[in-house]
Order: sequence, then C-alpha cells, then structure tokens
Amino acid sequence: MGQSDVTRQPVTLAFTEEKPYALVIGDVNSGKSALLHTVALQIFANYTPDEVKLAIADFKEGAEFALYGASRLPAVEAVVENEDPDCAASFLRYYVSELHRRQSCFTALSADTGRLIRKYETYRAVQRETGAVSEILPRILLMIDEYQSLFEGNTETAALLSELVRKGRTYGVHLIMASQRGVSESARNTFTAELKDHFPTRLVFRCPPAAARRLFSDRAVDTGRENTGIAAAVLLKTGHALLNDEAGQTERATVSVQCFYAGDDLIERMCSLLPHVNGTGETAWLRYNAASRAAPSALPHGEVTFGDSVCLHKDRAASDADSLKDDGLVSFTPNGTHILCTGSDLRVPASVLCSAARFAEQEGLSLHIFCAESHPLLRLCPETATVYTTLAAQREALSRQLREGQNRAVNVFLEMSAEKEFTQPLGTLRPSADTALLKNAVAHSRLSVVFERRCKIVRSELPQILALAPIHITAVGDSENLRAALPDTARITATAFDVPQKDSIHAYYCNRDTEKWGKIVLFQPFSPCQGHLFKSP
Repeated sequence: MGQSDVTRQPVTLAFTEEKPYALVIGDVNSGKSALLHTVALQIFANYTPDEVKLAIADFKEGAEFALYGASRLPAVEAVVENEDPDCAASFLRYYVSELHRRQSCFTALSADTGRLIRKYETYRAVQRETGAVSEILPRILLMIDEYQSLFEGNTETAALLSELVRKGRTYGVHLIMASQRGVSESARNTFTAELKDHFPTRLVFRCPPAAARRLFSDRAVDTGRENTGIAAAVLLKTGHALLNDEAGQTERATVSVQCFYAGDDLIERMCSLLPHVNGTGETAWLRYNAASRAAPSALPHGEVTFGDSVCLHKDRAASDADSLKDDGLVSFTPNGTHILCTGSDLRVPASVLCSAARFAEQEGLSLHIFCAESHPLLRLCPETATVYTTLAAQREALSRQLREGQNRAVNVFLEMSAEKEFTQPLGTLRPSADTALLKNAVAHSRLSVVFERRCKIVRSELPQILALAPIHITAVGDSENLRAALPDTARITATAFDVPQKDSIHAYYCNRDTEKWGKIVLFQPFSPCQGHLFKSP
C-alpha cells in the first residue's frame, strides 16, 4: 500500500483469516479513496478473478469508482454508487446470501472428499490436494466508502453488516471500510464499538485527535501511555497514514506510511488493459439516478421485461417465476399472471405498454388495446396493434376472443373504469354481463395489462381484476398507490428515488403472490411508429 516513512521499506496491507477486515478514517481529501484505488489496482495486478474479486460501494453519490463498473472487469462483481437505503441494504443482503451459499459448497465438498472443512483456507487446500471438481470460490473483498451511509434510513443494515463481519472470515469474504469519522455507541445510525472490535487493521489519515482516538486505544498495552498516533493524526499530510494491525492496542504496531497514489491516467490505462488480459465480466453497476435506457435488442423469449433493478438480489428463482436479477432485467413469465399498473406518471404505463408490445411480437401474439378514443397513450400503439375505442367494438372483440379460446392475445386495458358498463362497484351481488365479459377476457388472455391512475379505483370499480393481476407496477410519488400495491410487510423509506426524475422513469415492482418487490428503472417507452420518447403532459 505504500512505504514506511522511517525505513522506506514497502508496507503491506493483508487480508487473511487472522486479519480479515480494515477500518479507514480521515478528513476530506486526506487520501482515503486513493487508498481504495491502490488496493483495487494491486489486486488486479497480482491476482486472477478466480483468486480475488472486488465489490465496491461508494456512498458519496459521486463517480469515484464508475470506471470499474463501466469497464465490466471480471474481477469486479459490483460497483454501487446509489445511496438509496434499500440499495445499500440489498448490497449487504447479497453478500450475506453469498455466505450461506458458500456454506453449502463447504458441506458438499466435505461430503465428496470425507475431509472436515470449516473455513475457507481448508476448502481451497482440499480442492488442490484432491483435485475435486467443485466450485471455485475466490476471496471477495468488499470496499465501502463512507460506510456511515449504510445506517441512515434503514434499520436492516446493522444486522446485515453484523452477520457479514461475524462470519465473513470463515468463508473468504473480507471488508475494508472508509469514512470521515470512525464509530460511536449509537447502534441506530452508525457503526458500533462492538462491531469495531472485529476489525484488527486500522488506518488513520489526517483527522482530529478525537476521531483517531475512536480507532486507537487511549492507553497502549505495551507502553501504558496514550498511543502517539492519536496526537499525530491531525498533523498528517495528504497521502500519509498511520497503520496499526493490532486493533490499535499496541504502540509498536503503529507504522507511519506514505501511501502510493494512482492517478486517473493509471486507472484508465489499467481498466483499458485488463479486458484484453482477462476478458470482460458482468459487473453489476448501480448508479445514482441512472437514466432510463432503451430496451436491449435481445430479450429473453417467453418473458415480459420491464427495465433494470436498482438493487442486488442474488435471485435464483425458477424459470417460470418472476425475477429481480442482479443489476439487470426485471421480468416475469406470464403463465396466467397479469399486470396491474397504477400511478399518475404516464411514462410508467407507456413503458409497460411497450413491454407488452415487445412480448407480443416475440411470441407471435396479437396485440389488442382497449381505451377511449382520446386516451393520450394511444400514440404509442404500434402499427401491428388493433385498437378498440367504442363500447360495441370492445364487446365484440372480447366476445370473439372467448369464443376462439386460443389464448393467443395480449390485451391492454387503459382506464376501463371510464366505461361504466365494465365496472363492478363494491357491494354488487350480481355482476353485469359486460363485467363478467371483461373478467373472463383478462383471465383467458395470454397476457393482460390493466392501467388505472389510482389503485383505489381498481378496488372500488374493478375488484374482479385484483385477484387476476398480482403483478403491480406503480409509479413513484404516490403513497396511496404504493400502500395498495406493495405487501403489508414492505417498508418504504422516502428517498431521492421516490421523486419523479426528468430522465429516469422510476417505479415499484411487486408480485403480491410471491411478495417479491423492488425498485426498478423502466425502459424508455419508444413509439414503434413515431420513434420518439413519450413525454407526459
């Protein structure tokens, strides 16, 4: 990581079973982020992706590590720049699930070889010695910049981080966490002293003595006096740090280090060179307020695909179940499952309409749209769609679909509550013929999309639709719709995500049958016939 100020000899920062985690503190522009870059580049230069992988979380809303995500380096599993509390929690949850998965790998290899495997080093040794065909598990280093943000607005993160810290060393998962200030005794919104004890490696850049005292012991056990690094911390120059790998307990373990510095040109050259050496990977890159993108040209067949998840989920759902995938496509397979879309941001149903149109085209299905003649979303209808704007035409089309019974239709219903003949107010004991017709048409189509601006309208006027459409896509900024759309157990913390963005179409996704839900950025709703981005009035 640098060289000693005294001996001018190299100083090594090690992540091992005995020293699995490191804490870093320091003022702004003192060298914390530069150290993280040095660690990343050293790993790229000295280890293959099969040996070590990185996951980087930068909670400064900046682009400090964006190049690693954009370069899709195989050694980089994830780059998270989104400070949304749910995104931060899912980052930790993702790697907690990785601990559990690795535990299963240990058990499987132990059963195959008859060897006792209780820790990561033994797992790799047994692989080498026996030649057993088992999954290669590289070490994982989580680098978290401004880790205090983990504890703001989400009560789950403290428990997740605690599990990672307590079990990570056993399964080859390590952490280096940086912040301007260290720890406090408040378990609600910061990093507790109890968890700090699991971090034997401490690095202090320029900071006030009070901050250094939280990492270095007031009284060193080998001298009986206050660690001299506490007073020295305020005098450190940029790029200089005090390293103590005995939890700040002993004076003799404190080393003054001139850290190496990696400039932008070196980082760019490394990120340009590495894909030629190792190829490209599938780095999950979660950006702050990422703009909506056009749907990829190649989408999975048989699935309705809406956009990108803003969280890491480690979802291993069955192929016929909806999935919130890692930094990727939010999709589901419509086997008798239909979509309810609500919210006042018309870009949301516009995007969902385009998703339904893509699905119909890929599967060779007919696309039918039912709405009033003046509906603003009509201009998004592709030329292949058949539009029904009168009550008579809608009745005839739905009846014909039921008579043919081929299940070859994709139906989109835009604010059908305006047609009172199709509504069924709560308390109605005997539904009308038109109400039953709409319900049966939704139930027997390959896919149905129902859009109403207010979920309350669906409950009061179209209650027969709720049981048929467990998939809910809800625009942000509407608390009433969110409460109705999400499971009762879902916790919503208002963040910047919940404010409609100019270039980004934010929505909540929920499958009420499976209780899966998450935040997604929908695809841009391009009109196949007009070729422009839909603008809400």
